[in-house]
Amino acid sequence: MAARFTRRSLLQSAMLLCGAILVPRRAASAASAAPAVLPGRLGLLLPQSEAGESFLSGLRLALPHQPMAVERLQMGRAAVAQGARRLVSARNGQLIGLMGPNLAAAVGSELKGSGVTLLAVDTGANVIRADEESPQVVTHSLGLWRGAVALGAWAARRYGPRALVLSGIVESGYDMLHAFEIGVTEGGGDALPAIVTHAAAEPVDWTAVLKQVKEARPDVVYALYSGTSAVEFLQAWRASGLRIPLVASPFLVDETILPRHQGRAAGIRSA
Repeated sequence: MAARFTRRSLLQSAMLLCGAILVPRRAASAASAAPAVLPGRLGLLLPQSEAGESFLSGLRLALPHQPMAVERLQMGRAAVAQGARRLVSARNGQLIGLMGPNLAAAVGSELKGSGVTLLAVDTGANVIRADEESPQVVTHSLGLWRGAVALGAWAARRYGPRALVLSGIVESGYDMLHAFEIGVTEGGGDALPAIVTHAAAEPVDWTAVLKQVKEARPDVVYALYSGTSAVEFLQAWRASGLRIPLVASPFLVDETILPRHQGRAAGIRSA
């Protein structure tokens, strides 16, 4: 159940798998003879971020000789739809995007009648809704929400039935929070009301927050944090002296952030 990974290697591995999906079986079998190249150019819809660059690096590892056209975007529904329109107008054969199902649905609407499809690559923090499905979109997901369900069920059986989610406001907007709670139920437990931090502009009063946690008397706590908020949370948690078992989302123990934890992440289980 314990796992460590880097966001960069995760994205690069995703794109290596993506290359395997895109390359026909007969081309893959002849890979030793010549590197595979797909017909036409690939159009890429990528965020203007380190994640986007890691994604592009992974795809170039999988398809080193493939012609590509790249749209780097501030990711929003209007922006990705416009980017898709430009790539289709430039006669790019197929599109690949690093985006969740909501943005992929916006691209799918843009592609109707064009004969072009989008391969949407996503970490899978959200479940795909019925109204987000499209015949123009194929999803390659790493299924993080499924990992959250599995972790919730395991935690309830391992530590006890009373589980509490402690989440930042940004992270609480993803399905991983509720997926963990569903897992707790599947494991025979009960999910206590979640505590959400960082809702206000001022710094979090961690003493007050962790007092709430203690008063709730959970058997296990699921920490759903990433980035700087993950560092702040874990520092406050260790300083509090709480001995409640702690499990976490993958991004709290991402190897890129482990040095900032200064050993405080030792022993935390994730999935």
